[in-house]
Amino acid sequence: MRISPMDDSGISRRLFLLAADVAILDTPRGMLDTYIRMTGDTSGKPYIGCYSGHLFAVQPNDIVEPLCGFTGFGLGWDRPQANGDYHHAWKEVGYYTDLRGGEILEQWRNPLNGELCDVMHIHNRSVNMKLTTTVNLPPPGSNRKIGYSNFPQLDNPVHPYGLPYAILDDQLSIFYDGRGYVPSPLDPKTRVRESAGAMMSVAEFFMLTSRKSEALNPKVTSAACTGSWTRIGPWLPWMLLGQRPGHLFYRSATTPANATRNFCNFRPTSACRWNHRGTSSNANSSHDPEHRSPAPSITTTQPLSTAPGSFARSGNFCSNSLRHVAGIDA
Repeated sequence: MRISPMDDSGISRRLFLLAADVAILDTPRGMLDTYIRMTGDTSGKPYIGCYSGHLFAVQPNDIVEPLCGFTGFGLGWDRPQANGDYHHAWKEVGYYTDLRGGEILEQWRNPLNGELCDVMHIHNRSVNMKLTTTVNLPPPGSNRKIGYSNFPQLDNPVHPYGLPYAILDDQLSIFYDGRGYVPSPLDPKTRVRESAGAMMSVAEFFMLTSRKSEALNPKVTSAACTGSWTRIGPWLPWMLLGQRPGHLFYRSATTPANATRNFCNFRPTSACRWNHRGTSSNANSSHDPEHRSPAPSITTTQPLSTAPGSFARSGNFCSNSLRHVAGIDA
């Protein structure tokens, strides 16, 4: 085993160079197909992904503190096109949870300012884009900076598709990140308590891991894969921290779920408990660990509620969440 040389962008695309059978990863077509195989399905079949983890506060001259858990899932597909591109779509929901019991939070006592906050959960807009063997970066702007794995902002915004990767025996890991310094959608002059500032520094880092023999096999359309997602970003508006110095750090595990098997066993309230005896951050929960609310049942047959906030507050958690992600074609 030897460390690979640095490429011309100054980033080592191959962290470990082992054998000729991985040379396909150094081609744009090979890396794109492998990425789709590890994250979804090259045949275009829909897939479900789940994630769960914890959210931390990072403040100057202080210890990093856990704030709450979060957990969620999404639905997506990657439909192959006649020219070799993929039409990628993805939509997800996520829920902030109590550190101790894992219950979905409706209100949360912010330990940083003492505020009782109404929690706003994650109902992301759908991603609908084309994945190709070339990457077209947005041009640098005077008020924003955007960066991706292996693609620094240069004068030429077009780059061949390629991602950093590492191989250890039969384990293949691929790394992808997106980094930005962009204008905030909330004006701090009018949203004093909700806005963390006029500009936002945000970064997300993904790691995907599969068996090399499966991920590089063209006869396999979807490889078994686990991974991680971490994020650095500003305080969330509903935390009411304004421009307080500091930021948030997200850490989570990710995994695909078979829609007819694994997903039926996905229990959001037990997915990300904080295993310690500290005080619960759920304003409505007991401090006694023996008196936790039961996990909501997972079902797709109960009537759907359309009232505001029903995604988080109704008992038919999965029904409402699936209705949200089912709008992926919209």
